[in-house]
Amino acid sequence: LFVELQKAGEWTDDLSLLRLEFLAVPRPPARVNTSSFRDSITALLRARDRDRAAAIAAQYVQKHPWDSNALFWAARTMQRVGYLEGAVACSERMRIRMPEFQRNLRFLRKLHLATGNNRRAEEIAMDLDSLRRATHPRQT
Repeated sequence: LFVELQKAGEWTDDLSLLRLEFLAVPRPPARVNTSSFRDSITALLRARDRDRAAAIAAQYVQKHPWDSNALFWAARTMQRVGYLEGAVACSERMRIRMPEFQRNLRFLRKLHLATGNNRRAEEIAMDLDSLRRATHPRQT
């Protein structure tokens, strides 16, 4: 079983999916609305309140670690405001969850190039090339 699971891809402990919190008074779980999150981030970026946009993005993915769409948006937001380390962290988490999401892989490669991590950028480029060959095999 272990060998078969290894064939599926890279193994990791994604502790970002785990959130422990002590509340003195129980409260109902917050309703997740990714579209309002995106709208808030977009409005803040248009208003050029970039630091606040990045802070809200980081807080949102911390409170809703299972929301992969928000994780990708947070990575894009952090990249736009110049917080490249945070963008790389979010995008790498996204890669672990969805290793075949090519849009994220292309974005992550650019982030690694921007931060000077050329070795990692090359690894991701090879992953992208493998995915392209798998989805578009050459006809002989």
